[in-house]
Amino acid sequence: MAKLRIAPLALALGLLLAACGGGDGGTASNTTTGASGAADATVELKDLKFNPERVSIKTGGTVSWVWKENVLHNVQGDGFKSDNISDGTFEHTFTKAGSFEYECSLHSGMTGSVEVS
Repeated sequence: MAKLRIAPLALALGLLLAACGGGDGGTASNTTTGASGAADATVELKDLKFNPERVSIKTGGTVSWVWKENVLHNVQGDGFKSDNISDGTFEHTFTKAGSFEYECSLHSGMTGSVEVS
């Protein structure tokens, strides 16, 4: 009887640990989304591009980058940087106005920008 109870617990623990991710291939998250629970702008990483390449948000707004292809990418700009991952979402909240350029350092020419007003 005891062995039958351990197997489901071991499976559940394994799934929980796998969901935690970490390192390359996991899910990156820099900040949580805004008070509404949703990002103010979403950028997809697909076909070795950021789509759209430019987004505009208000100060205090959040941008969510979502991986839509199983290719290793990162998002890095002045003051924010994701891990190298191939699946998941990375979010950053911008607390001051300005123009913020970012790139995937793994793929030359894969760039984007965020305009914060």
